[in-house]
Amino acid sequence: MALYANPSDVAIIKNEKKAREKYRIAKKHLCAMLQQKSKFTWLKCGDENTKVFYQAVRARRSRNKVHAIHNCAGEWLNSQEKVNEAFHDFYKALFTEMKWIQPVFDLLLSKGQKLSKEHMRMLNCPFNKDDVRRVIFSIQDDKAPGADADDVAEAVLDFFKIDQLLRVINVTTLTLVPKVQCPANVSEFRPIVCCSVLYK
Repeated sequence: MALYANPSDVAIIKNEKKAREKYRIAKKHLCAMLQQKSKFTWLKCGDENTKVFYQAVRARRSRNKVHAIHNCAGEWLNSQEKVNEAFHDFYKALFTEMKWIQPVFDLLLSKGQKLSKEHMRMLNCPFNKDDVRRVIFSIQDDKAPGADADDVAEAVLDFFKIDQLLRVINVTTLTLVPKVQCPANVSEFRPIVCCSVLYK
């Protein structure tokens, strides 16, 4: 109120700036403390089969569920069956659309960099179980463990022998990630496929 009464008072302006800066720092510290408390709670109870874990799962499912959406024609759909159908039709048309591919000229390829014979030899050389295990153990510790390393190595080597991939391995989970804060159209989602370690 003092600043409104004396808007040209330099001392009051400086005091207001100091008070605003103190408030900004205090708010930052409060947010950091709340974030640390939430992380502590999750580290303590989240990864275990506890009530906190299932509450977090239910809250995330409820928040991520798409209850209504606009389809490609701009129609507003609010039933679960029609919402599913809208997403199915959108991505089916998107991934089956025939696109014109620009041809690559041999002249451009001849002027570009090429693999040497040594590089081709390295790419074509056979690998063994130890090579597969080394790649598996290079995966970060916070990733899903998946199957046993020896089983994965056997499956990978078997794939290169028979040139066939089992259907049970080629199983992925499709997740729609919003591109915007409040998506309202089917085109405002980005599909992300989560596959297993063995498939990778």
